Amino acid sequence: MIDLMQKNIGGNDRKLRILGGAALMGLGCVTKNRLIKVSGCILLATGIAQKCIFYDFLGIDTFKNEQISLEENE
Repeated sequence: MIDLMQKNIGGNDRKLRILGGAALMGLGCVTKNRLIKVSGCILLATGIAQKCIFYDFLGIDTFKNEQISLEENE
């Protein structure tokens, strides 16, 4: 079952989604291309929310991996 409240995006993945999403939104506004703007919005929203539904289907969890590596360093 998919838990919509559990975060699964963390660390560098989150940073890249936010920066890439903002860049795509800007590019979409300049070129007036809706597909690029929508792609940017999706990346930005998933980066801010730290949740990607496709990651759930694929079993990917960069947030948990980040938490595990932080605990190992302590």
